[in-house]
This record gives sequence, C-alpha cells and structure tokens, in this order.
Amino acid sequence: MRRWCAAFAVAVPILAPASPEAGNAVIVDQRLAVDYMHYRDAISVRRHPLMFESGATVTNCIGYLRNKKSSRLAEGVNNTNFSQEYLECDALDLLKRAGVRRVARSAFQGRGDDLLKRLDLRSFPSSLHPATDATHKVLADFRELHPVASRYAVLADISDWFFKLQLVAEFDADRDGSTEWLIWLVDAARTGSYRGYATLIVHDPTATGLLKATSAR
Repeated sequence: MRRWCAAFAVAVPILAPASPEAGNAVIVDQRLAVDYMHYRDAISVRRHPLMFESGATVTNCIGYLRNKKSSRLAEGVNNTNFSQEYLECDALDLLKRAGVRRVARSAFQGRGDDLLKRLDLRSFPSSLHPATDATHKVLADFRELHPVASRYAVLADISDWFFKLQLVAEFDADRDGSTEWLIWLVDAARTGSYRGYATLIVHDPTATGLLKATSAR
C-alpha cells in the first residue's frame, strides 16, 4: 500500500424523510446536521490551530474559510492531522451557500455500494490515484484492500492503511436543479506520516456509469 502514496443564526427545521430539493438537504452525519441548525455557533467554535502557507493561523471555521480563498494549507504532520477537524467547515459553507433551509433525516437507499463500485478513483487525488489504471478504476477493483461497503460509506481498513469514503449529505450544492453528494475522504497510513483528508463533491450521481468527484476544498 505504501507504494501508492503520492493529497447569523440559521433556523433549520427537521423534516420528515424526503429527497433533496431546492432548499432541502438530506444530512447523514448527525453532528453536521445539528451544527448546521446552529450555524453561527458552529463556525465560531474553537478548533485546533491550523496554519496556512501565507503565515496565517486560524482556530475556527470563519478564519479557515476566509484564508483558504487565497492560500493553501501549510505542510506538516500536525497541521495535516488538525485539518480533519475543518472538513466540517467546508460542509457548513457549502450548505449555507446552497441556501439550505430545511434538513431531512436520511431516507434514501444506501450509497455505500455506489461508492465502492462506481466512484472513479481517477477523478480526485488520493493515495490510490497513482495505482489506478484501466483495470483498477474503483475501490472494488482493489480486492487486496478488502473494501467493505456500509449504508453510507466504504472502508478499506488493513494492517498498514486506512481509507474511507463517507457520504455526509445530499443537496443541490451548485443550485442547478440537480442533487450532488457531499463526501468526506480519510486516507491515512497506519505507520509513517502520510495523512490525506478531503471534502469531495460528486456531481450527477443519478447518471449511469462511473461517478466522478471533485475537491471542494
């Protein structure tokens, strides 16, 4: 596996289960759903300090979202580890900019099997990206990793590596009338310092064939 390393308050009512439509979101991650209902508090809460290449250090979503527009995250093991806390900031920002006003509990069919068999690993950066080819396009193709799908996630958890794709929300992220999937990627070596965390958007998930994801960070 090592050879693959190359990375205002918002009043939001909770609805009965429903498919995402304009202004609606299905949020699978319970903490994210609660925090979005308390948006102002969530973006202000103190987190571990995160450094940017510009020299700025931030400790909450407000600073993170402001600084990421003009600078990349600084390198470093601790900084990379702390960046996982800020995945929620990306999600909160995307939900807010999409104009989500109503949050529904999960009601759709599980997506884990789609993440396992249809998400094209060539479409976004990860430790697996360099190992993809014509016969290794999706996680299911990497049988030696023993990937397992659950309702909302796919996980490869072996002795030297941890790789997880987790669906956290479905909503119209770009306001084009279609639904996107919001995915969190955790990609980490069991030994050594490699860590990769990302917020991904899967566009047009109802299309046939392979799904493609782009970085939202």
